[in-house]
Amino acid sequence: MISARRALALTCLLSGASLPSAHAQISDDRINDSVPGQMHAAEDISISATSFRFSRHNKKNADGYFTIENHSATAHLLDEITSPGCGHITAHHTEQETTSNTADLFSHLALPAHTAMAFSLGGYHLVCDDITPAFVSGAHLPVTFSFMGGTSRTVDFIVAARPSDEPAAPE
Repeated sequence: MISARRALALTCLLSGASLPSAHAQISDDRINDSVPGQMHAAEDISISATSFRFSRHNKKNADGYFTIENHSATAHLLDEITSPGCGHITAHHTEQETTSNTADLFSHLALPAHTAMAFSLGGYHLVCDDITPAFVSGAHLPVTFSFMGGTSRTVDFIVAARPSDEPAAPE
């Protein structure tokens, strides 16, 4: 049975409403065929221009940048982003106050048909909270984008070098 939250998100998605080149691997381990039109989300969506940069504001966090593009005629819904290099992933906008709604953006992000969205420096981007010891300059960390309906796509994010004027994050 579909949850009320997913039913609302699906209604927004199907009505066209929207809420505020890397190695890729597609997974269909969680496919739920009861969500119409969503079985091919991972095949329809590409994620590129991926990178992590150590946060200047919190030594235990890193900022992630990427472009996500839906190449299909069907709208899709991103419902989670995870990485073994991060304790938790949230969304943030550089120039706006973070609220629970903006922090949870990646749990209900509509990806309209034939649309690209850039999450770049100075705007919306992801925040990797509580970085793990695997998070070192030059590392290629897998980040998994999960879509409503159960498919997912995993891409590598390259960790940029820590600026020389910043001390390393505490272990």
